[in-house]
Formats: sequence, C-alpha cells, structure tokens
Amino acid sequence: MGRYVTRRLLLGLAVIAGIVVLTFAISRLLPGDPAVAWAGPRASPEQIAQARHELGLDTSALAQLGRYFTGIATGDWGVSVHTKRPVLDDLATRLPASLELVLAALVLALAVGIPAGIVAAHRRGRAPDLAVRVIGVLGVSMPAFWLALILQMLFVDRLGLLPIAGQYDPALDQTAPLTHVTGMVIPDALLTGNVAVLQSGLEHLVLPMLVVAAYPTGYVARLVRATLLDVLGEDHVTLARATGFRSRTILGRLALKPALAPIVTVIPLLLAFALVNTFLVEIIFSWPGLGSYAAESISTLDVPAIVGVTLIVAIFYVVGNLVADLVQGLLDPRAALR
Repeated sequence: MGRYVTRRLLLGLAVIAGIVVLTFAISRLLPGDPAVAWAGPRASPEQIAQARHELGLDTSALAQLGRYFTGIATGDWGVSVHTKRPVLDDLATRLPASLELVLAALVLALAVGIPAGIVAAHRRGRAPDLAVRVIGVLGVSMPAFWLALILQMLFVDRLGLLPIAGQYDPALDQTAPLTHVTGMVIPDALLTGNVAVLQSGLEHLVLPMLVVAAYPTGYVARLVRATLLDVLGEDHVTLARATGFRSRTILGRLALKPALAPIVTVIPLLLAFALVNTFLVEIIFSWPGLGSYAAESISTLDVPAIVGVTLIVAIFYVVGNLVADLVQGLLDPRAALR
C-alpha cells in the first residue's frame, strides 16, 4: 500500500508540473501584450519597457519558465492586471464562494441521488425506477446555463419566490454586517449568529445550488442503481433470497454497503467537476466566485489571472483524482497491485 500511495503522489506531482508548463505556454500564446496591459493604454514606450522588465518578459523563455515554476512553488502567481493585486490573493478571496456553492450542491446531490438510486434498484422496471432514470438522464445531459435560465424564469420572474443574483442582500452590509471567518456566507453567518444574513444567504443559495447539483445528482442516482443491481445479482444475495430473507433485509444488510463503495471514490472527482461547472452558473447568478473572476479576467485580457484560475482548477482535478485513487486503494487492496 505504501508503494501505491508513493506512486500516486509522484504521478500527481508530475501531472501538476506538466500543467504548470502548459499554463505557461498558454499564457505566451494568448493575444495581447501583458506589458502593455500592465502599463496602460496610454503608456509611453519607456513605461512599457519598464513594465516588461518588472514582469520578467525581457528574459529568455527558459528563464521565464524557471521563474514561473519558482513563483508557483513559493506562492507568487503574478499580479492581476485588472485588480492590481496578487493573483493568489484574488483566488483566495473568490475561492470560498465557489466552494460554498459546490459543497452545498454536492451534499444535496448525495442526499437526493443515493436514496433515488436505492428506490430505483428496489423497484426495478416499475414507475419509480423509470422516473429516477429519466430525471437522472435529464440532470446529466441538460446544460447548466439552460437550467439556470429556466429556474430564474420560473422562481424569480413568474413566482417571485427567490432572489435572482448575489450571495445575500447587499443592504444587509449596512443593517447587519457579516463578520468573515471562513469567507463563506452561510458558515460565517452560523458561526457569528447573524440570522438576517443567514436567511438571505440561504434564499440566494437555492437556485444556483439546484443548477450545480443537477449533474452530480443524476450521476449518483444512476451509479447507485447500477452498482446495487450488480450486487443484488451476485451468488450470496441469490442464496439469501432463496433461504427466505426479505427483500428489504437483503437490500439493507447485504447489498447496500458494497454498492455504496464506488460513491466514496467518485466524490472527489464530482467535487472537482462541480467546481468547473459553476463557472457559467456564477456568471448567470452574479455569484462572486472563481467563475465570475475568470469572466472578468477574460474580458480584460488579464493573462496572470486567467492562468491562475486555469491552474487552480487543474490542481483541484489532479488532487480529486489522487484522493479518489487513494480511497479506492484503501477500500479495495487489489487496486494497489495494478
């Protein structure tokens, strides 16, 4: 097991190093001159040359790559052209909002998807099974931006039940200011006892959470159904059924635990995928996370910020895949032999 963990860690580090090289190459291929963007549209040639020197663009590509690697390792991810702040500080400010949305959506997906998959497997071929399968396919296949617009038209324009954008009512910054602890609105409101912000935050969270949760809910429901049906078809379950055990007993004691094991391994990957899937959702709902930050960076050709967002998302994917492999190795020691 130790060798398996070491191999996976080294592979993960190699992939991250490759991502760093790739993001460096992409940053050099993007249109526009970072020095001009940094110095401003009315900068003189001398000011542009000074900006190019400050940004290290007047050295060779190999030297720039070495500096880029050193900066990534030491926490210097460059300075945003748009905000004039270190990119890593901007990411640290925006990431909690995205994580709050993703974690809430993932909890909802597991809370709905697992029972739905169990019901579908238990009622195979009947109306509940068909309903779960249809809803699962819709959740997996429907584009996030389309679902977001539909929910906005229904719950905001037609019914007027929920707010359309933001994390909470900005007027509360004057009447009930929130004390930031984690950077996430709902946990901070709970920790500080801010009831007004908590209520407003929950109302603003509902629609984007439903949109982000659509894909993982459908995926989890279909995966639980498929794995549970596989386990129910194994010999020891057939023997238990032949000896007179009730279906619910077989489902709860013999089939459910091994059927849920694959869910544990895919949770990190679902988390990473949901983080990427929030980008369009954040733009539509004006959610102040990585997605809106990326949109602002693209509109201003902010190369350091664009590369920073790309890198942080890629790292989340690599770490999620690594965690999934390690969990699979712990649950199934046979995986460590591959």
